[in-house]
Amino acid sequence: MKRRNALQVLVGLAIVLVIVGALLPATQRIRETPWGELRFNQRSIAIATENYSRGFDGILPHGTSTDLNDREMHGWMSAILPYADEDRVYRMIRFDLPWQAPENRPAFREPIRTYFGYYELRRTDDAGFALTHFEGNSHVLLRGKSLPIKDVTDGRSHTILLGEVSAGFKPWGHPVNLRDPAAGIGATHEQFGTPRPSTTVLFTMLDGSVRSIKATVSPAVLKALATPAGGEKIDDSDW
Repeated sequence: MKRRNALQVLVGLAIVLVIVGALLPATQRIRETPWGELRFNQRSIAIATENYSRGFDGILPHGTSTDLNDREMHGWMSAILPYADEDRVYRMIRFDLPWQAPENRPAFREPIRTYFGYYELRRTDDAGFALTHFEGNSHVLLRGKSLPIKDVTDGRSHTILLGEVSAGFKPWGHPVNLRDPAAGIGATHEQFGTPRPSTTVLFTMLDGSVRSIKATVSPAVLKALATPAGGEKIDDSDW
């Protein structure tokens, strides 16, 4: 009987390995398409943010950290690096020094694949710092402090975490990788937007769901989706 059970376990493991082996190439192919890379990376950032909050008693990462003189030092993308499988780069950063300090430049010149969106976009700035094609929602990733998840009373599926941008790309280590969705969708340095020939912009909500939001959506709806506790009533058809 024991031999029979052991054989069943081995057969089960073999089946699992076959399934995983079949899925991995498919997942890789999906990621290697421009649209797949965009969705995969946004989702990965949301998962990293969720894992960060679980490790810090249910709070979101600070949008921007400051020193005792209120000088902005580091941003949320640096804080979640260990949860995005980038612990090596995280350990290179001197968080007691500003992000542009000479000691920190090697870290912030490291490209982070998860922080890229569309593959044809520029990936470094003139100073050699690696860029990101996403920015966070300034209403939930706060400057100088952290927001507890329990304070997101509008629902995590109706609160934006981050979105793609089409202009004004910043280094991922910049302390203010934040925009206000209420500014509307467009191509300015203050707005979320898409460089793709598309009528929608890709956003990811706090629950990790990746959503295509109409480029024509009203700023009022975007404001409702941006605020974590505004109490607004919106329907899915509005966006």
